[in-house]
Amino acid sequence: MAQQHRLSDGAVCVDVAQQLTLNAIEQKFDYKILYPEGCDIPQWQTDINSNPFILGVGTAYPASWHYFQGSINLSQSDLWNQRVNGILNNEKLVPAVKF
Repeated sequence: MAQQHRLSDGAVCVDVAQQLTLNAIEQKFDYKILYPEGCDIPQWQTDINSNPFILGVGTAYPASWHYFQGSINLSQSDLWNQRVNGILNNEKLVPAVKF
């Protein structure tokens, strides 16, 4: 099972992308992983295939953008509105920090 995170109110959150990956592996489904290209507000660093990546709010992927904390923290609503409007207007996505 994917990693579980307990919130202060006792609710349990599961990393959905990780769970989908685990399900695909279990079913021997051929899948591809989209590696991040950059982010807007850096917050964490991790290694992906022995390469350091900085992740955070507003992570850009090929042809995609993930707010990441959208479901629990809309304090960066200006960023959310900017990115959604840009996507709807077919503007090129350029993250604040590129990898």
